[in-house]
Amino acid sequence: MTADISFYEKRSGEIADLIVVKEKADRRMSALRLIFFLISAALLVCGFVFGRNVIIFVLSGIVFAGFIALCILHGKIKYELTFLQTKKEVTELYLARIYGDFEVLKDKGEEFSDNKHDYATDLDLFGERSLFALYNISETGYGRNMFSRFLKGKDDIPGNAPDMVKDLLSRKDLLIDYQTTSKILKMDKYKNALADFSDRKKDIGSKKRLLYKVLPCLWIVPLVMFFMGLDIAGAVASVVLLIDLVVWGLISAEYKEDLSRTIWISEHAEALTKLYELLEKEEFSDSALKELVSKGAPEGKKVSDYLREISGACNLCSLRSQPIFALILNSVFPFDLFCADRIFGMAVRYGDNYKESSAALPIVEALMCAAVPGLVSKSSAFPEFVEDTGDISDQAYFKGEDICHPLLDPSKCVSNSIELSGNTALITGSNMSGKTTLIRTVGVSCVLAYMGSPVPCTSVRMGRMKIVSSMRIVDSIEENMSTFKAELVRIGRIIEVSRENRPMLFLIDEIFRGTNSKDRTDGAMKVLEILDKSYITGLMTTHDYELCDKVSESLKSIVYYHFSEKYNDNSILFDYKLHQGISHESNAAFLMKLVGIG
Repeated sequence: MTADISFYEKRSGEIADLIVVKEKADRRMSALRLIFFLISAALLVCGFVFGRNVIIFVLSGIVFAGFIALCILHGKIKYELTFLQTKKEVTELYLARIYGDFEVLKDKGEEFSDNKHDYATDLDLFGERSLFALYNISETGYGRNMFSRFLKGKDDIPGNAPDMVKDLLSRKDLLIDYQTTSKILKMDKYKNALADFSDRKKDIGSKKRLLYKVLPCLWIVPLVMFFMGLDIAGAVASVVLLIDLVVWGLISAEYKEDLSRTIWISEHAEALTKLYELLEKEEFSDSALKELVSKGAPEGKKVSDYLREISGACNLCSLRSQPIFALILNSVFPFDLFCADRIFGMAVRYGDNYKESSAALPIVEALMCAAVPGLVSKSSAFPEFVEDTGDISDQAYFKGEDICHPLLDPSKCVSNSIELSGNTALITGSNMSGKTTLIRTVGVSCVLAYMGSPVPCTSVRMGRMKIVSSMRIVDSIEENMSTFKAELVRIGRIIEVSRENRPMLFLIDEIFRGTNSKDRTDGAMKVLEILDKSYITGLMTTHDYELCDKVSESLKSIVYYHFSEKYNDNSILFDYKLHQGISHESNAAFLMKLVGIG
């Protein structure tokens, strides 16, 4: 797969043309609205001037009705214009991802950062220039959270994720429209409105239910008296009105909190309805994805059907939010009591359905994010996984052909190939030659593969391994921890996982750099000996050539790779290509000379 730049450029151009058309329609509609309003007002004044002329008043009313209709139509045009403008922005974000323009990608996901995670910090999962910033297309809090869990390798990832991602990859327009709709609706504004609603499974009781059915019938008595010409009709009507108002006061106090939420519930349900309508009209080929989209749907209905029903019920209840309407409605019959019964009934009927749907939709959104690497990478391929034979040693395997780090500038990124099979690769080379980038590339390739994504490469085959790393070591004043102690904690974690008797991939950059050379060499040697197991594979970078010599004498499972460079008078030229064997080169003296040292 390759990034389809032409698709997004074409879409962006098409949308720009549609925006021009809609902007013209918007301006025309604004002018028409003003004209209709002025004509209606002028006719109304003329009606009074010409002796309260009924015909002119009727004409004024007709023109004003036209003004109202134009306002409604203008509202739709404005929404369509906003949708197109947002869609253009979303489409151009894909181009920014393809070109590696992180300045445009504003959602960094910093809140999901976790320094204690086994690899989140080392592999740049979150932050300024991160996998989250590059690949996240979810605009909802629950979708963003689920994608962060995917990146962290949590258990939420479906086993058949690659098949669902493949299906989503072919639906570029759906991904754009879904993100656009989510962005416009500002889904996080409603927070947990529907979640709270689904838990409010109350029952007002048969007596109260009978009350709102019987009380309206009391109005029949004064009405009959009125038509019979009885003077007492007014007094009886006052009594009925008093009864209704007393009931309203009691009911309003009891259910005030529940009824006050209906506007948020309605807007949340309406927003989700629009998102589900987009998903439901797609004819997904993957059965698991179809099932995920329909999760929680009542028998014979779609998810959007019951969400629309909830929204409609809550919209009716929202009439009471206006004090005048609330007074009028509750004077006729106990409208608040009717509303309470209606929303509680909806919660009983659809509460469990919503819980199922709300658990499935974040996974759908995270899968959409997981599809993005296949849409924006220069080249990518779905991973092939080692067959599970029951022998955990078979899973300690990684072979990548032309693997690339997705966070590097696509125009400058150099691909490499490497194979590991139950052994450790010791990577040597000068400063800035590409050692650290390589081991991060292997780690990132596994992260993407395990969440069902395509990997930036020509091909990749791997086992299912636990990833642990020690790369970015930072001291901590708050925890009274030096850099060296912080690294010991990370290395200790790697050793801890190595004893779990499970396939493992470790990534270690410049081990024990914070101590003297002898202790560094001896410590590194002990770590390599502990990790020398058939079900463990990994990569370690080092400048310690004494370590390489000691390892070659005692550990036969180690494989050696290196990076090299060329020099001219005032610069170093790196090719960033991986070569077999050990490098004994160092460019430290040359670099110091360049900055005036020595």
